[in-house]
Amino acid sequence: EESISLVPKETKERLTYLFVNHLTRPEDLKDCVNLRYLEADHIENKAETEVVFPNLEYLKTKRFDKLCLSADQFPKLKRLDIGNQQGVVDLQKVSQIKSIRELSLQGNSLFDISELEKMYLTVLELSNNMIEDMSPLASHKDMKYLSISSNPVTDISFIQEMKELELFQFDDTWVEDLSVLKEMKGIKVGISKNLLKTEKDKELVSHIERVLER
Repeated sequence: EESISLVPKETKERLTYLFVNHLTRPEDLKDCVNLRYLEADHIENKAETEVVFPNLEYLKTKRFDKLCLSADQFPKLKRLDIGNQQGVVDLQKVSQIKSIRELSLQGNSLFDISELEKMYLTVLELSNNMIEDMSPLASHKDMKYLSISSNPVTDISFIQEMKELELFQFDDTWVEDLSVLKEMKGIKVGISKNLLKTEKDKELVSHIERVLER
């Protein structure tokens, strides 16, 4: 909060976990060089200079647009949660952070995710957006968890090469053809609200649900 600016530099340098509800200036964190986990809900002012987090592994904020971004700012960042943003999400800047493996982007009114093709993700949360084309995700062969729920998507064939996929959520979508799931061994799925039309797909859903209940 406002008081973070009053914390002695020596104390900031020792911090590894930090939860901040209201941050006036991102620059107030410049001495937190050992931070590994940071949650900053509301950031009031946009950073005027780049703030580097050399050891940060997890970041959650609703005002990602207020951070002065560069590819070198988060060299060790593995998990980024920027769901339900109050500002515009620039996926081009996000995709520059090559160390990210787990990304949450739910509730951001996204419709174009082509920039995600440049990343190497194992966990991705995309629910509650406006995405019709999920094909840019096809290259993420090491994906373990994927949620595309509440998007106007009709085709899930892009997951066919995701051999490591363990949990796939696609409730409340327009997916009708589930044939790709027949080849996905060991996968758990969320499909309760999909618009299924064919009897074969309905039978497949019933079979999957029986397997998951065992």
